[in-house]
Amino acid sequence: LADPRISHLPTDSFSDALVDTDIESGLDALIDIVADESARLLMIEFNDDSLLDLPDVVQPRPREGQIVAPTPQPRRDPNAVPMPTAAGERRPQPVRAGQPAPAKDNIRTLPAIDREQVETTARRAGSQAALGLSTFTAWLVDLLSRLRPPRTADITQEEEPTSLAWPMIIAILIPIIIAVIVSGVYLERGQVQRMADIRTEMSQLISQADQAGGDVALARQFYNQALALAVEAETELRPGDETVAQLRAIARERLDELDDITRLSARPYYEFSEGTALTHVVLRDGFNGGIFILDKGNGLVYEQETDETYLNPLTLEPEVKLFNGQAVSTGAVGSVIDMFWRPAGSAVSRDGLAMLDSNGALLTYQPNLDSNYAVTLDLASEWQAPIAIATFDERLYILDIGAQVIWKYFPNGDDFLANAEDRVLFFADDADLNQVIDFDIYSQDGGLILLYRDGRIRYYDTRSSRLEWDESDVLANGLLTPFVSPTAVEIVGRGLNASIFVADPGSGRIVQISRPTGQVLAQYRATGPNGEELFSQISDFAIAETPLRVFVTTEQTLYLAVQE
Repeated sequence: LADPRISHLPTDSFSDALVDTDIESGLDALIDIVADESARLLMIEFNDDSLLDLPDVVQPRPREGQIVAPTPQPRRDPNAVPMPTAAGERRPQPVRAGQPAPAKDNIRTLPAIDREQVETTARRAGSQAALGLSTFTAWLVDLLSRLRPPRTADITQEEEPTSLAWPMIIAILIPIIIAVIVSGVYLERGQVQRMADIRTEMSQLISQADQAGGDVALARQFYNQALALAVEAETELRPGDETVAQLRAIARERLDELDDITRLSARPYYEFSEGTALTHVVLRDGFNGGIFILDKGNGLVYEQETDETYLNPLTLEPEVKLFNGQAVSTGAVGSVIDMFWRPAGSAVSRDGLAMLDSNGALLTYQPNLDSNYAVTLDLASEWQAPIAIATFDERLYILDIGAQVIWKYFPNGDDFLANAEDRVLFFADDADLNQVIDFDIYSQDGGLILLYRDGRIRYYDTRSSRLEWDESDVLANGLLTPFVSPTAVEIVGRGLNASIFVADPGSGRIVQISRPTGQVLAQYRATGPNGEELFSQISDFAIAETPLRVFVTTEQTLYLAVQE
């Protein structure tokens, strides 16, 4: 039997005593092997004949010509009694996996069993298990003896007391490890249960929305709740769950139908390194193509060369064209606030990327010459908090939410001058400019669009300083859900095709509005690579029309969204 006192003896030495050996020789061999040690021996004798003093529990194998009475069987569960079979019909027999049973008259029979092989295998497995248990017990005894050696009657002065450090450490670590394991199992079970609850709740919410009938607001509420649960599952529990993804796709599709949303297909155009903070994107006009990206976090302006469709980059990665502190003309670059594409005109012979510098200058990068130059703007010391710049009729308009004005600058060759009598843009009523987040000016008649942080939007006729329409007109003309937290606005196109595009990350949309009337023309959403609403992370965008191409910047990635 397994005993730590004989664990040091090799296994092979017991083979001669225990395997294929008669009892007398085996006992003599065991005595020689154990020698001065002690061990326990369990000896079982297998005999074909029944003992006189024991009941016949196991029926011995009948000998040839011997008639054996049937062995009584234990009483069975009535529910487990097999169904009776017809005369001549054999009951189906189990077939061992991986080994087809021989068939006779199309009836499978059980394979023959080699009893000697089974007994040898069982004996070998039992001996190996006993040896493993013996080795483990010996290791445990040795460990305990090292941690706590036996005390002797006499302790000499030279002997040091046994250190209790290791027992104390083990005593402390064991409950900590158990607590960590139990906590991990508990948390894992909690997450699994929460995922199951989310799947169930999403299914119920979608079903309730489908049954809402004509109550569009209630159906929209249920779909939005289902999408919120999908975000929780994706970000906090188990990203990439197929069931959640399918339910989310169903909720989005039906919500898009309710809100008259056009779903765009998006892909990453270029992903910048970690630590970037992309805030602006501008497309180069003309037939050369090109995309400019502002990383305000690191003070860098990139150019990505493309073909005329903007879809195919011509270089592997964007190139830095301007950075904070760079020497340009007679000064150094401060911090780029905003930028736009400035076409050639009577005052400037070459088009280029115009950038508003916090030091009070207008920087211009000319791609054809691959050069930068700067022009100092008059009375820049009066600026308080400029956040955006636009142009009309070669004039500059700078939105200053600190001073609550829009500064005007008139071209004078390559320079710009401030007119003391026409210093700022005039409004007939209070425009509440300190709440404006972005603005743009229509290039043909000077119409001005103001976008507010709280979701308001106003379109002015700058020639008469009169308000043409506001957010109430937009809501009455097709905008079912108000703007939540918009970030950017842009006027795209000319003539009757001119439209206003508004980016609203709060609702995950880009909305296209008719410039003259405020009628909603279209609403766009796009799905990100991980199934998220891409436009809910938007910081800026640029539009190229016919066909529609939307370039979107998030914190560190430039995306391209197109209509399939």
